Amino acid sequence: MKSLKFSQFNLYSFNSKKTLIRNTFHDSVVRIENKLLNKIKKDLNKKEINEVKNLEKYKILVPKNKNEFKEWKKFVEEVKENKILSMTIAPTFACNFRCVYCIEEGKYVEMPSMKEEKIKEIFNFFDKIIKQKKIKKTNLILYGGEPILRYDLCLKIMKKFNEFSKKNKLKIEEIQIVTNGSLLDKKKINNLIKNGLERVMITVDGLKKTHNKRRKCPSNPNTFDMIITNIIYLAKQGVEVTVLSVTDSENINELLPLVRFFSKKLRNKDKIKKKIVFTFGLVAKTSCTRRRYNKLVKNKETEIRTKIITALKFAKKQGFLVGLPHEIDACEREDKYGFLIDPKGNIFKCVGVIGIPKYSIGNIKDSPNKIFKNMKKYTDLKILDEECKKCSILPLCRGGCQHDALMKFGVYGKKKFCEKDSLLKTYQEYLKQGLY
Repeated sequence: MKSLKFSQFNLYSFNSKKTLIRNTFHDSVVRIENKLLNKIKKDLNKKEINEVKNLEKYKILVPKNKNEFKEWKKFVEEVKENKILSMTIAPTFACNFRCVYCIEEGKYVEMPSMKEEKIKEIFNFFDKIIKQKKIKKTNLILYGGEPILRYDLCLKIMKKFNEFSKKNKLKIEEIQIVTNGSLLDKKKINNLIKNGLERVMITVDGLKKTHNKRRKCPSNPNTFDMIITNIIYLAKQGVEVTVLSVTDSENINELLPLVRFFSKKLRNKDKIKKKIVFTFGLVAKTSCTRRRYNKLVKNKETEIRTKIITALKFAKKQGFLVGLPHEIDACEREDKYGFLIDPKGNIFKCVGVIGIPKYSIGNIKDSPNKIFKNMKKYTDLKILDEECKKCSILPLCRGGCQHDALMKFGVYGKKKFCEKDSLLKTYQEYLKQGLY
């Protein structure tokens, strides 16, 4: 029998009788009695043969001579070359909200909305990409600012995207919009669906009073009711809606009531519930939000994340879908066929820096060769050290968010951003609570 070892990418959550083991690379989970696990640990290669085979099947046990880091690295390189043309287009950076934690505050004051002729230039650029690369799939995300402020441009981009995909025989993976949801109505939603809308992300930061206070709209002090109406209508029409809550110590106690609010509204409507995905994240650490983060998040992360997990567990029990932190995939920064385009046609690789000229890798008027050359400083970073290579959560972390590294160190793409201790506790608690 071949020699085996426990995978370096295993994550463990113990209780008095059983252990949950998640492999963070292969995204497999097994539950095993502690007595049996201890027996296997003592002799991997002889006893408990059936159980050993099962652990091998789910990559909890791997060949002793396997270099798992190299295997994972190869996987990441394959993901980077996935040949899915991913377009994130911001038709405007204007916004009708003035959120208390806005990550874009002050960055785009003088940038106008996209001109209509720019849409044609965008797809001319992508036509050149298609001719150079053997791409068979594509997706579109409309981003902002608040993209629905330029609903007219959103529709034109979607129509052009559909024509482009048909002409080039590309399979459309999905069309998504990131919006605050306040400017939608049934007519707009139906038109967007008619043009291929499949997924929407909308932020709701708590119940009415809290949401309206945090996500302020100068022209309408109560956007909560309209947003809730739009979320439910979208879900009824078959659109998957990610309901995001941006949390800190001010609103963390409203996550559970928010889920209860939706559950009450959708009682006995399980089909609609399955179209709503709850996901909760912390206020970002950016130059615009650092003061708020330090006051309302710093040193409170464990308490906040515990309450996030409680709310997500309840949402799952109520029949909703839940979004979990970090995917076993590649960040959009690493994706060689992912492009973020601002209203001027400038191209970026990271959503955290879109719109900031010094981080642009070029413009849609540039040649694809120039863009792919400039892209390498984002897709081919050398930030992993020896500690990273041995870390059990490397497939989830991948060296950390480079936008977070920029905020902490003042440089982009030069250093890892390690949150190992905090993330390990978070992932173990997710595993313990059945969130995987």
